[in-house]
Parts: sequence; C-alpha cells; structure tokens
Amino acid sequence: MNLSKKRYLQINYKGQVLDLEVLKYNNSDRIAIQAYTKTKEPFDVLTVNLPAYDADYGYEYIFLNTNHMPDIEKVLEQAGMIENTGYKVWSGYCVYPVARWLR
Repeated sequence: MNLSKKRYLQINYKGQVLDLEVLKYNNSDRIAIQAYTKTKEPFDVLTVNLPAYDADYGYEYIFLNTNHMPDIEKVLEQAGMIENTGYKVWSGYCVYPVARWLR
C-alpha cells in the first residue's frame, strides 16, 4: 500500500471504535482501507485489491473483504462512507461486495 497518500476516518464496529487509514494500493490507484484499534494495533484490512476488475470498475469503487468482518458493508454504508452497488465480484472461492467510496 502506498503510504504517501493516507487519510484517517473512524467507525464504530460492534462497540469498538476503529481508526480507518485510507490509502491506495501500490500497483493501482484503487483505494485500500486498513482498520486500527484505538491503541494503533492493526485490526483488519477492509478491502482487497483485484486488478483483474480494474477495467470493469473505476478507482472510486472498492472491493470489501467481508470474510473477517461480514457486516462491514452495512457499517460503512450507515456511516455514509460507501454506496452499496448490489454487485459482487469473485476471486478464487471468495465473493466480494463492490461499493462506491464516497469519502
């Protein structure tokens, strides 16, 4: 992830305040989001980088990693950070919701 383009936001996930670091992946302009606890420990990566879909979705779209945080899509949507597109993409055996990043 490209650390030169960071921004920070906060969400409440299951009663825990998480700091979100908004970056870009090194090999594309796709948005990458890393969550940290209040003590700055890494919590989870909320997005996945799927360059195979770059031609299908502009760089304002993110692929949400719902494997570890199944309801993160709902949390981000309620916080006004994403717009749910209703689309999903596949990579291997995993399915990732596609959302438009609003921040």
